[in-house]
Amino acid sequence: MKNNPHLSALFIFVIFTALLILLLIRISFRKPVAKKEIPIKILKIIAIVSFLIINGIQENGTINFGLILMYFFAFFHDITHFPSFGIFWEGVITIPIIGTLITFSLCRKYKDRYLLLFCFIALLAIIPLLTGILDPHNYKRISLDFIIPTSIFIISSIILIVLNFRKPTKKDNLEK
Repeated sequence: MKNNPHLSALFIFVIFTALLILLLIRISFRKPVAKKEIPIKILKIIAIVSFLIINGIQENGTINFGLILMYFFAFFHDITHFPSFGIFWEGVITIPIIGTLITFSLCRKYKDRYLLLFCFIALLAIIPLLTGILDPHNYKRISLDFIIPTSIFIISSIILIVLNFRKPTKKDNLEK
């Protein structure tokens, strides 16, 4: 997998699909939920997982999940061990990212629609910082590992926002 980037993309896709299938199985065995809530939960999971597997286009491109873990570990290690050369302050960005992902997943339908929109905008603004797309020298490295998860994240989030901004009907209110 080290020499072939397509195998790593395939591996990530297989892991993503397996996690999605396991999640769908878990949802199907839970107590009955309104039918309109299930697509929203699935869209949230798809959006979060696709955000986490977006591949960076830097020289040593890393998926966002790995980058967030590395930044958080370096920051936490530097804070607890007081290095002589300084603290890795870029790791502070991981705390709001993790908080935004958790808030994105916990937003309720229609009630937290503006919070969901804000979380989407915040995550969309973080993508250029994590992936290295702000550097023009990296444009030649853009591959499907970056394009596909980014487009899945954007499309699923927009669908989720549109579904959340629809006004609840009387039938929806009676079901709750």
